[in-house]
Amino acid sequence: MKFSKYNIIHTTENQEHILFNSLWGSTFVISPSVKQAIESSNPTLLTEEENRLFIKYNALIPDEYNESCIYNHFYNKSRYGKKCLTATVLLTWSCNFRCIYCYEGAGELRCENMTKNRAGAIANFLIKCSEEQRGELIHVVLFGGEPLLNIDVGFHMLGILKEYCLTSHKELQCSLVTNGSLLTEEIVSGLLNYNCKFVQITLDGPEYIHNCRRVAKDGSGTFQKVLHGITIMEEFCSQIHTYIRINVDKNNVDSIPMLLDTLKDLGISHSQVDFGITRDSTSACSSYKSNCLPEEYLPDILNELWKYSEANMFSKYPQPMRKWTYCGLFDEYSFTFSPLGELYKCWEMVGDNKHKMGYIKDDGTLTDVTFAYYDWLSIDPLKEPDCSDCKYLPICGGGCRMLSYRQTGTYHAAGCEKVKGVIEKQIEVYVRRQVQFQNN
Repeated sequence: MKFSKYNIIHTTENQEHILFNSLWGSTFVISPSVKQAIESSNPTLLTEEENRLFIKYNALIPDEYNESCIYNHFYNKSRYGKKCLTATVLLTWSCNFRCIYCYEGAGELRCENMTKNRAGAIANFLIKCSEEQRGELIHVVLFGGEPLLNIDVGFHMLGILKEYCLTSHKELQCSLVTNGSLLTEEIVSGLLNYNCKFVQITLDGPEYIHNCRRVAKDGSGTFQKVLHGITIMEEFCSQIHTYIRINVDKNNVDSIPMLLDTLKDLGISHSQVDFGITRDSTSACSSYKSNCLPEEYLPDILNELWKYSEANMFSKYPQPMRKWTYCGLFDEYSFTFSPLGELYKCWEMVGDNKHKMGYIKDDGTLTDVTFAYYDWLSIDPLKEPDCSDCKYLPICGGGCRMLSYRQTGTYHAAGCEKVKGVIEKQIEVYVRRQVQFQNN
């Protein structure tokens, strides 16, 4: 027998030792002697009961087991075995905001809108893919720029897909990522007509902070307009889930509790808060790099934000979870489209020709397929030295490949982000709560 290579040992400030197996999710509070046995790769130091439990929960496995094969199975199943097709559609490059960290250039580097003809071509492409996939669900994320500046074209595309799904007995879903300033009850009702599942709206701090970061094109503050959009979504809380996205960096991290207090005082009670880490994603926002939080600070910062958010009923503290791929954009049938009908995988790629993977013709066929398409689909963390034997692999999926590209010039390298150190905080909170539950 041998210990799993996916065993993670975390020692708390109270010198309590926790074992978490990232492949199977099994968790134990362990003694110093067990910790020594694992770190010395010596299972003979375990008691008979410890041996039995570790075998039962896959922390101890037969010598002939190759755990990489198990991970590989779930990884491929996640990428190629789903019945859902997902499309992120940039309806426009234009935006009515000029956010200081915008990775798209705040709609000033490009301003093209998607036309109805182009939206129809993309819809036809998605229909062909759904037939090829034998899928059961199509999910469209309306994105921008600010997508509400061109929402009629988004509804046109969704209308084509809805008709197809009704006749093919498939489910259509949509979602919206917006700055929230242009939301109306009429628009939300239109989204409901296409089975909208969630809307994401960004607030970056109390009014005086937000208005310095997410500025209207005329230089005015946007906090009150965004708050009005959130208030509208609260009225539809039984039908659409709302996420309030807070982009976190050095300039606003200390003010976020004040924002949550403000939202609570205003009666915002049906929206869930989600924290994003601001980073220099593209050349358009590279000048913002000095304001981004160093990776080593994230465990403590996110831990405190998650706790405060949960205490104010805005979200639950996240549990450690397996993630076979870093994000859904690894899936074979997951796409991102520019307003001109160019095909990409990740929305951070859009507009960068070296990441462009093809183009959708008027008849909905994919043409001009580039090497980047096949390069992305060939990503395999098990073939990469930094990932293949990493004990965190089943909970990070190899990391963000746009991050790895910026750091190394290739998709085929680890893109570690928000995992090491962060997962240990999640494990510690999870175990503490399980112990409290059992004691009660």
